[in-house]
Amino acid sequence: MRDWNTEDIIIDVNKAYVLRRIGKYSPIVAEKIIHTFIPLDNLCVGSPNTDVCVYASLPLKTNVVQLATIVAPSHTIQTRSLYETDRLSSLIGKDMRRILAQHHPDEMIRNTKSIVHYIDDKFYYTKNEERELITPIVNTSYIYSGFSRIRPTLIELVLKQINANKIGVEYLPYLDLKRFLEAAYTTIDTSYTISNTQEALDDFIQLIIGQSIFALRYCSIDKRTTVEIQPCMVMSTVFSHIRNDAAHIYFIYQLIPLSVMNNNTIYSYTNLPKLIGINVIDGKLIVWKKDSDLNDCTFTPIFQCKKLPVFISSSKSSCLSQLFDDEQSIANMCEISRSNNINENFIQIDNDVWQFNAIQKTEYCEFDIDASNVKQKIFLNKAAIVRFPCNKTITCTSSTLQATSCKDHRIFIKSDAQPGIQSQSHFVLPLKNMTQAIITSYQSQLKNSMAELIIALDLKKNKVTEGFQDIFVYATSIVGLVLVIIFLYIIKLIKNKLQKEVRNLELLVEDLIIV
Repeated sequence: MRDWNTEDIIIDVNKAYVLRRIGKYSPIVAEKIIHTFIPLDNLCVGSPNTDVCVYASLPLKTNVVQLATIVAPSHTIQTRSLYETDRLSSLIGKDMRRILAQHHPDEMIRNTKSIVHYIDDKFYYTKNEERELITPIVNTSYIYSGFSRIRPTLIELVLKQINANKIGVEYLPYLDLKRFLEAAYTTIDTSYTISNTQEALDDFIQLIIGQSIFALRYCSIDKRTTVEIQPCMVMSTVFSHIRNDAAHIYFIYQLIPLSVMNNNTIYSYTNLPKLIGINVIDGKLIVWKKDSDLNDCTFTPIFQCKKLPVFISSSKSSCLSQLFDDEQSIANMCEISRSNNINENFIQIDNDVWQFNAIQKTEYCEFDIDASNVKQKIFLNKAAIVRFPCNKTITCTSSTLQATSCKDHRIFIKSDAQPGIQSQSHFVLPLKNMTQAIITSYQSQLKNSMAELIIALDLKKNKVTEGFQDIFVYATSIVGLVLVIIFLYIIKLIKNKLQKEVRNLELLVEDLIIV
């Protein structure tokens, strides 16, 4: 379990489940600031009359002007409500003054002739050779379908974002945006790989707490006469961050149970949580009680939720502990259901990973190896997990799998046959052992259920016997009580009769005496 934090997908063939990593979670979330320094000299050539460019050209004593501070809406993450505009502005301003005084970003801009990003005492920028195939953003006219259009400058895009009171970094050119995300994600998760820039941007925007925008007449703490003045604009972005030395860091995974088929019957785990957090140091687990609790969560590399999770001890006597304990071969404490309803013979586990289950006859799938249209065929006659190459249409006997986008993820296989990291573009992983394991678990569970049922019936039988005995005792007691009552009543009748006869004798004696 200690090595799981570096893997994106863990497939446990022995115990029939998949873990797909989402991100990190900690009850304590801190903030991190990334500063983007945008040189104004060349950009102001195209838009010299904008307020920022006019300010940069005026001989004023004031160096730094704050244009705006924008706080992200707190509709998802509860902690964002703790940040007010003044507090955020003060936090960013203090950090920026430190950078201007200690690191001189004006020299970095002058040497690189590029937009520069600063975070964790490091500068990140795009080298000129990387821009050769990219058209720079300038304020020029171009002809398209007979119409003349004006391409907005970077400054205009930033000012438009300020006017819209909007959070984001879409104003950056593509290469600078990519470098920005690489710098930010380096501090979030060193094992995170950006495969899709737009997806990475969408995830990062959900982590943003707020932004401040500054205009600087010279991109340093003071004006230095020995060097050429370098005006710039600074976009400072504050985002959620988990410290690496945090006491409790949990890696959040989506828990996917794998189903197996045997004799036209599907077996699979039930009542497993959809998400689970694992502390790889002490093995502690966290889950969310209800699926509805996950509606107010952000599924990003920094996983955050309004509802707090439930902490589960790593006891040996639970389903989850058996699933994740390498020393236990089966998880017989997990509830397993069976069904004859077979909807489809394959399911998609992840982007390019599939599980083929209900294979009635030999199934073969083919795809192009390269642009030469050479076909590669895979034959499947038993249940298996298959990884197909991305960006290729897969044609199988019973169906066609559409091409999936390529995603750089690390797949770790827990299997007796093919253990370890699988880096091949395609592989086939038989599920014979998994089928045997889950059937064994089901039979063990069924046996335990039958034993519990027999014990319950015995207890019920004993209770019925005891009930009859109690009824007999109660009935005997009632009959005895009735007999006693009848006996007492008869005695009373006899007593009354005797008393009446005695009275008659007394009256007779009295009459005789009188005579």
